[in-house]
Parts: sequence; structure tokens; C-alpha cells
Amino acid sequence: MIGRVLVAGLLLVLGTLVAIGSRLFSASFASEGRSSPGPALDPSALFEPARECPHDTFAGRAAARAELQGILFAERYPYDPRDGIRAVHRFLEAQSCYEASGVHEGARRTGRLAARLAARIEVDYVSSRLALESAMAAEKWSVAHGELLKLLRLTEHRRGHPFVEHLIRVAGKVAIRASSVR
Repeated sequence: MIGRVLVAGLLLVLGTLVAIGSRLFSASFASEGRSSPGPALDPSALFEPARECPHDTFAGRAAARAELQGILFAERYPYDPRDGIRAVHRFLEAQSCYEASGVHEGARRTGRLAARLAARIEVDYVSSRLALESAMAAEKWSVAHGELLKLLRLTEHRRGHPFVEHLIRVAGKVAIRASSVR
């Protein structure tokens, strides 16, 4: 019961941060005379929906392999945000394969791993958006450039989304400003 209350509280805080971050980010671009970034990418859209296990015959082995890959990618997340996204996808694949092979405890374990890492990534994503907003407002271009790169790594698999395309366009301008300040 307490765990559910904590999860609900965390989701409420995360939702509030997303709403505030979206408004601040959009407002800053509008107030600076830049084109609007379009609809912000919702943090939950960073992850693909769980898919069915691609290996019917060897679901148990596929689950173990996907879980191990997820663990290895998760360890690399602090160094490369893309690996966090990959880890969540591998954990979800492992969960599906464990379910297909009837190993329900493995499915629950990898589901929890995916949920915890996804929540961490979503908070980092919202934090980076807020840090980017703050750095751009303060004209700290090197800080803004670093946050843009982090956001681009987290969203590169969502190319075509208006917010991601806007980040790509802004990244070049911010990189030029950052290099001229040094």
C-alpha cells in the first residue's frame, strides 16, 4: 500500500515538472522571438511500447540475453543517455520473453527494472529541459549546448517529432554562440 502511494506521489511530481518545464521552455522561445518548438515531447514518449517476444521457440534464452543486455546498457546510462533508452527497451523485451516462456518472476523483475530506469530517465529528461531553459535565458551558451546534446541523445530515436526537430535546429545556433564565448 505504501509503495503504491509513493509511486503515485512520484508520478504526480513528475507530471508537475513536465507541465512546468513544457510551459517554461515554450515561453522562452516565444519571448525571445524564436519560432515555437511545437509540442514538447512527453517524457513517456521516449520509450517504445513493449513488444511481443520475437523468439517463440527460445523465449527463455532470449529473455535472459535481453535482460543481460539491459543491465549492461543501464550501467552505461550515466555516460551515454542513449544506452538508458536501449536498456529500457531490452528490459521490456526480456519481460515479454519471460512471460512467453512462463517465467513470471523474471517478467516481474525485468518489468520493475524497466519502470525504475524509465522513471529515472524521464526525470533526467525534464531536468535537462529545465536546465536548457535556464541556461538559454541566462545566455550561458556552453551550458545550454551541453544540455541540448544530452536531450538530443535521449530523443534521437524520435526524429521527426516537432520538438526534436526544433532541438536539432537550435543546437547549431547554440553551438556557434558557445564557441564564440570561449
